Amino acid sequence: MWEIREVLRNKFEVSDAKLNLVEHDLLSLAKLVKVRSSIRKIKIHAADNAILACAIDGGAEVIISGDKHLLSLEEFEGVKILPPASFLAAG
Repeated sequence: MWEIREVLRNKFEVSDAKLNLVEHDLLSLAKLVKVRSSIRKIKIHAADNAILACAIDGGAEVIISGDKHLLSLEEFEGVKILPPASFLAAG
């Protein structure tokens, strides 16, 4: 959750009050996933593999990210990887 707050604050200048609302909304919608997979697909930024593992183990249909390493895959094991604008446009 901290990374989301940091990106929204620094990149989009979202106020603390709005960050609190976003965090509350995300936590109310979130699904906790016990990650069992060990994925080593992304070599350059290995921490992104945890995102892939969480998506696979959680049964996700899509990963929404601005991360260039994830976006370069476009899809991983049936999970689409889209930037936020493309996801919203697909509606």
